[in-house]
Amino acid sequence: MRKTPKNIILKPISDEEKAAQLGAEVLADELSLPGLEALRRKLKLLRATETLEEPEQVSIRALIAYIAYEKGANEEIVRGLVEKKFGVDDVSTIRVDDYDDVVRFLADLNIKEVMN
Repeated sequence: MRKTPKNIILKPISDEEKAAQLGAEVLADELSLPGLEALRRKLKLLRATETLEEPEQVSIRALIAYIAYEKGANEEIVRGLVEKKFGVDDVSTIRVDDYDDVVRFLADLNIKEVMN
């Protein structure tokens, strides 16, 4: 029998603690390099088809309107440039993964170069 130091108090492990330990072991197995890569691929596939939530859609539409106003361009033209660049029929179907890129695209947009 294994001896334990006198200042350590042993207590029974509850079912919840056993489940947490088992969950941690399973998570550790899944987070091994091959498992982690598989999880990343699954997440990327899920996010690739996930569209923006309403607040982000409103932000994109507002940014399009602002950029059109600032650049002296028609809002429809700016919206069309975004839709063409990101391969969507409507800005409401922009993918979650493209949100940051859309914002960068609009911030960097030089409408005069595009129109020529």
